[in-house]
Amino acid sequence: MRNYKLVLAMSMAVLLSGCVAFVRSTVLSFHTLPAVTAGTAYAFVPFEGQSGNLEYQTYVNYIRAQLAAHQWTETDASSAQLLVSFGYSVDQGKVVTANVPVFGQTGISGATTSGVVDSSGNFQSTTTYTPSYGITGYVPVSRMAYSRALRIQMIDRASVDAQMPHTVYQADVISVGTSGILAVVMPNMVKALFKDFPGESGRVRTIVLSRPQ
Repeated sequence: MRNYKLVLAMSMAVLLSGCVAFVRSTVLSFHTLPAVTAGTAYAFVPFEGQSGNLEYQTYVNYIRAQLAAHQWTETDASSAQLLVSFGYSVDQGKVVTANVPVFGQTGISGATTSGVVDSSGNFQSTTTYTPSYGITGYVPVSRMAYSRALRIQMIDRASVDAQMPHTVYQADVISVGTSGILAVVMPNMVKALFKDFPGESGRVRTIVLSRPQ
């Protein structure tokens, strides 16, 4: 029975670890964009230190692909309607402990007795017990949890020319999971950001997307 409980506990731990195949993202955006944005001309404007950074360029490609899917057109900054900038980060992580239930036999739910009378007139019986199963305890399972963040901002280029920058779209994507490598989850975070883009301003959305293991 002890081995049985151990196997079940290990199985539950494996199931929990399998959740890393999914990325859960919380998206909050504010904007003044119209419901239909097809045909918008935009340009990426990197923050200080991002120019020439290969990680930044990789994430640019993710965002570029999503904007293209919404029929936006990339151009140079002088011709763009909107200037797109974004930042990203991941923290050092923290240990999170969850109590995983262990399943096993909890008692007897019933019994059945049958038998025969032998040649001496004695009754020979056999009783069969039906066990009941359920939660017999909990096993603590610990894992690292990392907070990953993406913030994107779109500014009206004409307002920049007038030296009065006006933000027309800003969004935060927050994801907490077992991977502390931002590049692993960024494709899903970007997809979550642009799901139903531009969406309802001020509404918090939770998007769960699977990723290759």
